[in-house]
Amino acid sequence: MRANEFLSELFDPKRAVPLEWSTEFDGEHAYGQIGEKTLDVHFVQDRQGVVILTFNVDNSFQVTGQGDTNSIFSTVIHAVTHYVHKHPDATIFVFTANEQSRARMYDALAKRVSNQLGWHVVPHDEVMNDPKYTDARQGSYAFVVEKGVAPEHRQAAQKPQHEKFKDIWYVGSMEDKTLPVFKVSGGKGWEAEHFVMHTRPEYKDFHPMGMYSTHTAPKGQKIIDLGDYKTLSKAS
Repeated sequence: MRANEFLSELFDPKRAVPLEWSTEFDGEHAYGQIGEKTLDVHFVQDRQGVVILTFNVDNSFQVTGQGDTNSIFSTVIHAVTHYVHKHPDATIFVFTANEQSRARMYDALAKRVSNQLGWHVVPHDEVMNDPKYTDARQGSYAFVVEKGVAPEHRQAAQKPQHEKFKDIWYVGSMEDKTLPVFKVSGGKGWEAEHFVMHTRPEYKDFHPMGMYSTHTAPKGQKIIDLGDYKTLSKAS
């Protein structure tokens, strides 16, 4: 089966199961039966207009791909659509994944949700950098859809971009603010710092304790994009 055929089947509205809604102490839940298992789609109002969405099957957050995936994702989309109708003040949905290997599926889910609602997908760079989104995300990779038509600077993100879902780091000196800050895509924070120290003369012989790596771009400093993190040779 081709990938686009698989994704079309993955979000087939006919695969969605009926839902029962419940307002509980931790937010609003939509429950549905997927075979003998219970799907729980959980909505939490993080702050005005911002909704954190998570879902699990029998308390497991893993999508096993054992034949139930089509119903799960179709039902999640159905639940989101119903929630928006109930809560017209909702303007942002944030949902997260912990595994980069699932980025393509969640990317497709975000785009299908945005199409269904007439909303748009927020670019990954913005999601990783803007506190409005990073403060709400609960996993390693955040996916955000926002109310309204995509402005021009977000148009490119409406196309498939799953290969871009990497942690984005801003690496700089903790004390010398005259030094440039380097943007590195991918790797862990300490790896991004190591990469900068061994590839940029400005940070040659720097001690790691004098550096920082953060998801939020510092204001008022020059930022240089180094592109993707690359594993350094042992001789570096």
